[in-house]
Amino acid sequence: MIQIPHSTPGLQETAVEHTETGIDLEYRREGAASVDITEAALAALTTAHTDGGIEHIGNGYYRLDVPDAAFAAGASGVLIHGTITDMLVVGTYVELVDPPAPLKGAALSDIPFYMVDATDGVTPETSLTVTAEVSHDGAAFGSAAGSVTEISDGVYQFDASAADMNGDVVVFKFTATGARAALISIATLNE
Repeated sequence: MIQIPHSTPGLQETAVEHTETGIDLEYRREGAASVDITEAALAALTTAHTDGGIEHIGNGYYRLDVPDAAFAAGASGVLIHGTITDMLVVGTYVELVDPPAPLKGAALSDIPFYMVDATDGVTPETSLTVTAEVSHDGAAFGSAAGSVTEISDGVYQFDASAADMNGDVVVFKFTATGARAALISIATLNE
């Protein structure tokens, strides 16, 4: 799945076709060069997998049938990305190797999250004072003990304390004035 917002903030593209002017979608396996995807038509969202098939799901999100070769063994992940004239393509990264699960009750560093403008939902928000909250196993949110650091371009990271990670399912909520809330859910491993 990819998102295709218009280059004007706040507008979503809802009618992108495989013949769109300037469409150039690609995938890049970790450690390799980008590979062009030959875009194709899909009759409906329920149509069987068709390499390069693209169809609007809703709200600017599109189904994109990436060729099977993108997901073959031998790489740790694949980036799906591209360009379209007068539009943006918000790509996605798919991990091909399952990382080890975080441990319940053990600190976890470098949890990335993304903060966008509260109004348009697209523009990255920088220099925010972010509040972190945590919910353990479906309980109400409370203050998280860990710390938030800004990386750049709306990307932040959270270093969770051992207490923050003390649940089978831990949900972090990050909020800041002028930005939409970001949620991260983590299933932990008991050892």
